[in-house]
Amino acid sequence: MLGPHPRGPRQLKKTASNPSTSPADVSSIKVCQEVYESAVDDINGASEAIAASDVGTLQTRLSGVITYFGTCDDAVAESPGSKLPLKEDDVVTLRKLASNCMAISTLLK
Repeated sequence: MLGPHPRGPRQLKKTASNPSTSPADVSSIKVCQEVYESAVDDINGASEAIAASDVGTLQTRLSGVITYFGTCDDAVAESPGSKLPLKEDDVVTLRKLASNCMAISTLLK
């Protein structure tokens, strides 16, 4: 099972609680924090689906992870000038990993 990534949620929470962070930024950061926590839940569910040889659930969970990243992107885009307080390389890597896992899952029977 995957536990929450300590740097991501901690950095999001720290930035959201900073008094200099605009209310619009706080709103988008909270959306990202929620969906990243949901992504961790879906990654754990995907792991369980692999163990159970349940390809349908695996693909559903991985699709959810990819969707959550898009939801965060949308929340940040709706707040002009806002930037997610996570390393861009980390976010790109997470997206690629989720997409690669989804591609691999389509090869399973």
